[in-house]
Amino acid sequence: FAKVKDKAARKISYDQFEAGVREMADKKKVKFEALAKELMLCGGPVIEGTVAERNKFHDDKSLYTGMHGREDGYAAQMDTPPPRPKTSQVEVEVGYGPADSLEEVFELFSPSGDMDGRSFAKMIKDARLLDKALTPPDVDLIFTKSKGKGVKLSFRQFTEALEAVAQRKKMDFDALAQIVMDAGGPRLVGTFAEPNKFHDDKTTYTGSHG
Repeated sequence: FAKVKDKAARKISYDQFEAGVREMADKKKVKFEALAKELMLCGGPVIEGTVAERNKFHDDKSLYTGMHGREDGYAAQMDTPPPRPKTSQVEVEVGYGPADSLEEVFELFSPSGDMDGRSFAKMIKDARLLDKALTPPDVDLIFTKSKGKGVKLSFRQFTEALEAVAQRKKMDFDALAQIVMDAGGPRLVGTFAEPNKFHDDKTTYTGSHG
């Protein structure tokens, strides 16, 4: 960490992080791609905690006294808040529709210019290209190899990354490109509540609201 960070800094950038991973790969005498894949499979931070041991006076309800010792469930009724009314929701997916070219797809996913890793991964997911042959860690590795020393993909690097995806899935590049263009721009998924008679039908309102 101290080797890759700036002298006065307490944190490192993504480029410095990648340089640190390369240092570790050299130290362990393994390929960078193999080590990077292991790190991605580990995911984010692991949170550790402790579990309380069994406590006789808490867990054995036959020892409860007073209101909590009643067998009619009165105490449980007092302690349990009333259930919230269930609302029915419908999931809706909204997309841009098919694109005319890979350039258009690239611009839709990276309107600011070059494409970052998150946008590339979303493009692959939205095109429904993920499967056993192409997993999210594979997509991250392809992005890392295609961007070179930069942080994002240029359009040329984007097409190179798609060629790597096609090779990974053992597909013809033109067929893969057509799937990507048919998927178009980013897909947005949201939910909205279904109609509710007692909310939407104002003839059912009572009191001051009626």
